[in-house]
Amino acid sequence: MLKEKVSFAGDILPLGQYFFDVPASYDEKVLKKKWKDEVPTNISNYIGELVEGNISSAAAMEDHLQTYADSKEIGKGSLMQPLRWVVSGQAGGPPLFEVLELLGLEEIEKRASIAIDKFLL
Repeated sequence: MLKEKVSFAGDILPLGQYFFDVPASYDEKVLKKKWKDEVPTNISNYIGELVEGNISSAAAMEDHLQTYADSKEIGKGSLMQPLRWVVSGQAGGPPLFEVLELLGLEEIEKRASIAIDKFLL
């Protein structure tokens, strides 16, 4: 997933540490730009629906995000970067839903809970 960003094998761990561990830090720019009052609730609800429905494939997660966004009358994009941020601590990276699928529902739920508790403003 990181091959487009990696030039040397030694780049893998610094760029993809979040594949192995809960983020130790979070990009502050995302917090300031994208972390709106409703985001924690929407992320929690979306992830809760994934877990409840055992929706675990990248394609199904993406489809469900669109369904969730439509039901709340919000833009899908308003959740994508904050969702990436809570699981990786970064603003960008490999395709989001592939990352979510690889991490798995339990890990996504845990990471979201940690980030939301830390940044609930």
